Amino acid sequence: MDALTLPSLAKINLFLEVLAKRDDGYHEIRSVFQLIDLCDQVTVTRKEEGIAVRVKGDAPSGRENLAYQAAELLFKETGLEGGVEITIEKRIPVGGGLGGGSSNAAATLWGLNLLFGLRLSSEALMDLGARLGADVPFFFSGGLAFAAGRGERLQPLPPLTARWVVVANPGVSISTAWAYRTLDLPLTDETLALTIKNFLLHGEGEKALSLSFNRLEEVVLPRHPEVARLKGLLASWGADPVLMSGSGSSIFGMVPERRQGEAMVERLQEDGIRAVLSRTLDHNPLFNVRILTS
Repeated sequence: MDALTLPSLAKINLFLEVLAKRDDGYHEIRSVFQLIDLCDQVTVTRKEEGIAVRVKGDAPSGRENLAYQAAELLFKETGLEGGVEITIEKRIPVGGGLGGGSSNAAATLWGLNLLFGLRLSSEALMDLGARLGADVPFFFSGGLAFAAGRGERLQPLPPLTARWVVVANPGVSISTAWAYRTLDLPLTDETLALTIKNFLLHGEGEKALSLSFNRLEEVVLPRHPEVARLKGLLASWGADPVLMSGSGSSIFGMVPERRQGEAMVERLQEDGIRAVLSRTLDHNPLFNVRILTS
């Protein structure tokens, strides 16, 4: 087989706590990552030599793209010969806190592993992914995980009951580095984070979600009123919980019924806001991608 197409899923943060700045310059966080079915499409195609990235949508191509860096790292670490062209069809907003770039990198690593028959384990791919970015390892895990460290230390959690999720983006880009740097530390201990994790471990999703928060909203919402307005709109229409994902600028709100979510998306789109209705996932569709041999 010379080409392989893979889904590249988005994630949302069901909560995000920032504990302290680490010696390596990153921040110690606690979070819960949830896969949703909003996704890009990544196609990896063999070529004789070199790496090329072509993007259909708003994202950099070439070496600036994390998928390029993922391919470059894999070729280097495995001694793989040959080359690859990576085509990415973007649907996940860039710089929106939904992990699109990290997901593209993970899909690239998974696809190259299959395409070239490398037989690297998920753990090996996660280790490579962690060298590219803290969010990348999650995209080799199941649908729900508790994250610690920079976000790369993951503990699988039982899946939540599927929920409809309105995902909206106000069209502004927020610097992750700025958000973390601006936050006042230390803020708190990890008691609330562990409480949320324990509720999820015991299948008490409603209790966990009732405690949801994103600490970075404390600096992002006052600086970006369009993000704060979007959060307010979804909350006023009955979505619960309503949170910023990651460092923003995307806002998501959970709703119990599809029709309610569709109505919210329509109202947002009429207001010129990019919005989609998504669904939480209890598994990772990337695991379903296989190369069939006769």
